[in-house]
Amino acid sequence: MTKVEFSYPPHLIQKAQTLRHHRILVTGAHGFIGSHLLNLLSLAEVPCRGLSSGKNTSNVRLTEKAKEHLVLCDLDLHDSARPHFEGVTSVIHTATFGAYSWQNKSDEIFKQVTHLENLLSLAKDSQVQCFIHLGSSSEYGSHCDQAQEDQQPQCNSLYSLAKTQCHGLISYYGKQLKFPAVTLRLFSIYGPGEHPQRLIPQLCQSLIQGTPLKLSDPDTARDFVHIYDLLEIILHSLSSLKPLDYGEAYNICSGSQTTLGDLEKLLKEEFQFSQVQWETSLGKVWDLKRWSGSTKKTFQRFSWKPQLTLTEGLRLTVNFYKDNFHLLEPKRFLPKKKISIIAPCYMDRQSIPVLFERLRQVFLHLDYDFEFIVIDDLSPDGAYDAFKEYALKDPRWVLAKHTRNFGSQAIFLHGLELATGDAVILMDGDLQDPPEMIPEFIKHWEQGSQLCLGQRVSREEGLLFSLKCKMFYRLWNLFSRIEIPLDCGDFGLVSKEAVSQIIHHRARVKIWRSLRAYPSYKTVLVPYQRPCRAFGHSTNSNRKLLLWFIKFIFSTPNYIAITYAAFGLLGLVFSEGSLYFFALWGIVGLGLLVALLNLIYISYFNYPPFTTEELIKKQLLIRFPREDDVRH
Repeated sequence: MTKVEFSYPPHLIQKAQTLRHHRILVTGAHGFIGSHLLNLLSLAEVPCRGLSSGKNTSNVRLTEKAKEHLVLCDLDLHDSARPHFEGVTSVIHTATFGAYSWQNKSDEIFKQVTHLENLLSLAKDSQVQCFIHLGSSSEYGSHCDQAQEDQQPQCNSLYSLAKTQCHGLISYYGKQLKFPAVTLRLFSIYGPGEHPQRLIPQLCQSLIQGTPLKLSDPDTARDFVHIYDLLEIILHSLSSLKPLDYGEAYNICSGSQTTLGDLEKLLKEEFQFSQVQWETSLGKVWDLKRWSGSTKKTFQRFSWKPQLTLTEGLRLTVNFYKDNFHLLEPKRFLPKKKISIIAPCYMDRQSIPVLFERLRQVFLHLDYDFEFIVIDDLSPDGAYDAFKEYALKDPRWVLAKHTRNFGSQAIFLHGLELATGDAVILMDGDLQDPPEMIPEFIKHWEQGSQLCLGQRVSREEGLLFSLKCKMFYRLWNLFSRIEIPLDCGDFGLVSKEAVSQIIHHRARVKIWRSLRAYPSYKTVLVPYQRPCRAFGHSTNSNRKLLLWFIKFIFSTPNYIAITYAAFGLLGLVFSEGSLYFFALWGIVGLGLLVALLNLIYISYFNYPPFTTEELIKKQLLIRFPREDDVRH
């Protein structure tokens, strides 16, 4: 992937460095404004943390240094943000939905109101000292001509209504609850890293390539502010908020509007560009012919006004895109699909790190992200403590530990509940399932298969063990009412849709290989040779194989108990008085006993819950440095 480096003016970096005594939480860290904030704070070595769900855009705008401070957090999950407030002194809430024309789902637009209330509640409980919410000039609706902060809004879109409700929450928390929260009401913020389908990036692309620029209406107006000027007022607000600001809104605008006709004239005069084409069909329903804000309140309170003229800001932006033209490609902003890898760990302390490295090498050549879910099933080799080091350093690790040994099937089902990927791959942690097969699994999945299973056509574990395993699957298939894929262990890929159905399946006896076979998903078998364990020795034995066989049979809808009972009764009827009378009575007794156990087992057995001693994710382990560790 092409790396991107953003440069910032020295005065911005110096201003950020004065905030090193803060612990700053930035939401929406994948977005245009949130990524700039995280980039700048990381560069200035300010203790910070960026939250993003990663659902709407990729992390393409983040520098490598900023990515070290990024954690995935889905605000749709009410308690997901709670662990990240530990030690936080300031919050900058940039996350939003509905600002782009393609973000038009009403339920998603209004989720931001619930998200904000949850964050404000958490911030208040955590005694956060400053909460900055980024609002929008859309809150003024159709009354946006020299709009003043205290005027009555007149909403003209669902997004406008949602942002108005958000400021209502800020006002309530600030004025009624005396919580240090404020809204910065943004007008047309532009600059490097904006989404390619927005006006200024399209303008830059036309300037660089010399291609026509299509605009909607010469009279459509904007009030432009460069991202550097926005960053300056945000940093200033973090250190200067006072009780008189609590619950207030402040316009972030230039105070003068620029129409698209004015923009055409500027391009001709300053950039010698005259290839503007007018197409009214490109207009948006919320476009206005008068769109500007009043700077009076903001200037009186913070002595702030934009420093960069539109011409200067455009030159900076065009020069940036000349060096980072790939950021004008919309596909770069699409979030990558994620694959969840689940690996059980029992006596696999040596092999798990090797497995992760092999996975990392595989995904270097794939256009997918991955997470590595390792569940320690109370392994006696100290694997859990050893793996904490990896989980702390790499956000792709998810590490959990069971309170007792539940077995591999429980691990896989537990892993499915933890997985957040678009598809899930289950594999043993002992390196017997080659991760190099994953591209083949993904290819079949993208072609529509819901299950892609590795089929063991041969084994390196010896002829006798191979024969026992082949017999195992064929006997299981014989006694099962559903078709069980032959010679297929746990190794394979499952689609997200299938995972959701399997997790909520109401089977009493939850065996992964039975659950995946029961619904008859579209399945592809991918043959491979199964190698021996790379480290240590196998814990399988004849006794375990027999127990597996019994458990698997009872996990599948079958008639084995009825079959046993029927043969026992037939033997009793047709062989009365024979020398084998008592033996046959034994067969009958065995059949009836198995039938009874089968009915009891399936009717009343509940699989134990997946209790864990701890759940370690990087999200939960990020800690701000102690006061004496902070550099001044």
